[in-house]
Amino acid sequence: MENFNQFSFRKDIVQTLEHIHFHKPTPIQEKVIPLVLHHRDVVGISQTGTGKTHAFLLPIIQRIDVTKGKVQAVVAAPTRELAQQIYENAKAFKKYNSDLRISL
Repeated sequence: MENFNQFSFRKDIVQTLEHIHFHKPTPIQEKVIPLVLHHRDVVGISQTGTGKTHAFLLPIIQRIDVTKGKVQAVVAAPTRELAQQIYENAKAFKKYNSDLRISL
């Protein structure tokens, strides 16, 4: 896959991907993103640094409707450190969508 355009992400997500210098999905992202976008449950296993966090964050953020005043996604992590890392990655998406609410 050449770039993230094939996933038809919203403009704010595309802008964030450009801002964080993500140009081409990793193999785990290529496999996981379409499944999550189609409401499938997924277990993905991949080495550290291969893009697993964004493999599930991107489709989750894509599916959030900021006009609804309720929690639409909860991400659980096995350690505080990993939870903090996921939170920091997710916060980047607020730059181009200030209505997106993310908390740790």
